Amino acid sequence: MRIILLFLLTLVLIACQQSPNQLLSLNGNDWQFQGVDSQNWQPAQVPGSVQSDLLRLGAIPDPFLLNNQDSIQWVSEKDWSYKKSFTISSSLLKTKQHILKFEGLDTYAKVVLNGHLILQTNNAFNPYEFNVTEILQLQNTLEVTLYSPDAIEAKAALKLGYTLPEGPRVFSRKPQFQYGWDWGPKIKTMGIWRDVSLVSYSIARLEDVYIKTQEITTSQALVEANIEVMSFKADTRCVIEAINNTTGEIYSKPITLHKGVKKYSIPFSIKNPKLWWTHNLGTPFLYDFTIHLKKRQHNSRNPSQKSRR
Repeated sequence: MRIILLFLLTLVLIACQQSPNQLLSLNGNDWQFQGVDSQNWQPAQVPGSVQSDLLRLGAIPDPFLLNNQDSIQWVSEKDWSYKKSFTISSSLLKTKQHILKFEGLDTYAKVVLNGHLILQTNNAFNPYEFNVTEILQLQNTLEVTLYSPDAIEAKAALKLGYTLPEGPRVFSRKPQFQYGWDWGPKIKTMGIWRDVSLVSYSIARLEDVYIKTQEITTSQALVEANIEVMSFKADTRCVIEAINNTTGEIYSKPITLHKGVKKYSIPFSIKNPKLWWTHNLGTPFLYDFTIHLKKRQHNSRNPSQKSRR
């Protein structure tokens, strides 16, 4: 039987300094949207979709009632635009690095910041980010154009010269239930469907964390936190902390940053580990971890020591 130990991970993107990296949310109801062919800007909500914004405005009927889905298929046949203006402080602008991050764009999109093309996307499942340090200003305009999946899929089908099973859904990396199922209507959504943010940092940030179970018994689990750090500066002394929020234990490791991306690892153990079980066999238990990247203080105790809160 496969033994499973699962972790719920919180990435705390903290610079290697006293204050944390700054994250400015660009979500909200201060976005606007329009059909590319309409030139009529209307209020929009992000995260969301074209369909949810149209429904909020009363421009389409509820697609989950009766056969209303039939009357809204025109939405995914058109291109749509979203835009937002936002201001940042002069102190934030002086930060060394700025990353514009989209957690999810559905699906075919073009992103323009202050007149500069920064992203073109074709996958609703991928997060996207772009370094906008040279583009960002005190006053900013962010524009997202969403292209019709119907038109793109039809064009891809013509190139084949033969018909694939399952129709147009095979051409797009977007949720397949949107194409209709026996339990739900056909609603091929388009939109900024997950969070948008501006991440600013001066020295370093956590790029990725993967916590891997190396070995496990009923009495002990040997675990390793694999951590990827992006550093803007070299030769800075830092500490990586892995906090087990479930048990209160803290595991840390001193590092010296190298410019660019570098991987680090912290090995640790969990006594008498609780396992993750499917609903019919037991409790689907999760261990909750938070990862910090901090500046190493010269007068601090040995940062590699494990402590308990």
